[in-house]
Formats: sequence, structure tokens, C-alpha cells
Amino acid sequence: MSVTNNYSQKNKLIIFDFDGVIADTFQQAFEASTLASKEYGFTPFPSRQEFYNDLNVTAKTAPGLILNRFKKHGIINGLKGIIHQLSNSKKFKHGIVKYFGPLLHKATFFKGVPELLAKLEGKAEMVILSNNQTKGINEFLEKANLAKYFSEVHGFENTMIKTKALEKILKSRNIDLENVVFVTDMKNDIRDAKPLNIPVLAVTYGYNTTEKIKKAKPKKMVSSVQEIYPALQGMLGL
Repeated sequence: MSVTNNYSQKNKLIIFDFDGVIADTFQQAFEASTLASKEYGFTPFPSRQEFYNDLNVTAKTAPGLILNRFKKHGIINGLKGIIHQLSNSKKFKHGIVKYFGPLLHKATFFKGVPELLAKLEGKAEMVILSNNQTKGINEFLEKANLAKYFSEVHGFENTMIKTKALEKILKSRNIDLENVVFVTDMKNDIRDAKPLNIPVLAVTYGYNTTEKIKKAKPKKMVSSVQEIYPALQGMLGL
């Protein structure tokens, strides 16, 4: 989706991640991981909590997760599973995305999102940058009557590293970094924004834990949708 109307005249830009920021898609991600596991030969996660724990694994929690796998599957099968996952992690992630997009119609937006976007309308251009499928995101936005707020939607293409996509978005606009904010819930997104010095507003109600996000050192953190607008006011001078 691309719109070249009055959005190009605004001098503020907010780049939103989609999953875990705009849309509550965790159940759909869990279902997609189960489908991808079956297709690519992984052992499906037995619960939403274990899927969440795996997404947020750290050096501190990894031994516990590995021990639990050994208890459930035995040492030999547990080791085989870990090796298989490590050597095929890219394939597995792409598999999740493959199944994720078509499930988005079952997702909902987080409470307060329509009100947030309505407040921001006319004060900044809003763009979505996601590792989910563009088609599924656009269909979700249309169904939720939220598409009108976004000038562009950039979904998953060939990589899950967002640095190049962020650079492309910035290059297409004559805008200073002090007038740009990337809103995300993922540690990897914060990492991807750093080479470009894009200020990041991180939310802790999405896919990554507060601890994991904090270690990535975003410019600011909030714990609810309701806190996003005041934070953006301070960061962008809205």
C-alpha cells in the first residue's frame, strides 16, 4: 500500500511494528508455529507459554529450557531437536510467516489502538514495517477500519532484518532523525534501528519481555497503548 497525498507534506514520521504493537496476534503466531513445526519436522510447542519462553530465551533461561526438552523427549531426541532447530532456524521462521499471514483475520487490535491512531492523524505520517505478510496486514487493517491512518505498509519480503527497509523508508523522505520514531516490541527491531540512529519507542505488552527489551536500550519504554501518545509527544514534540 502506498499513498502519495498530503502525507508527503508532514514533517514527522512514526514507523509502527505491527504484531505486538498494533495487533494482538500472539495466538495466531502460536498456531502458525505449530503448522510450521509439522511441515518442517520440528516438535511443536506444547503451550503458548513455552512458545513465549522460547521467543524470549536468554543465556540465563536457556539451560532451563534445554533441561525441560530433555525431560520431555529424552537426551538423544532432545539433542537432535536442538541441533535441527539451530541448523534450520531460518527455514522455520520463514515457515511461521508463511502460515501467519493467512491467520491474521482472526486477530484483534490492542485496546486503545484506534483512539491512539485518531489522535496522531494529521500530526505525523504513519507507516507500518513488519515481518508479517503485507497482504494479511492490509486485510486486517481494512477489516478493523484502521487502513486510513497509514500511508504505507511494508511487510515481510526476503529478510527479517529491518535495517535496509528502515533505510529505504527514510531515503524516500526528506526528514531529520529527530522527527522520526520507530515503535516496536522486539529486541531485534531495536538492534536493526541502531545503525541508522533511529530513536525507538519500545512497548512491553507485546512479544518480548521487559527484561529483553531493556537490554536492547531503546530511547524510551512504555507498558501500555495508552502511554504511547504521551511518549510520542515528548519524543517528537507533537
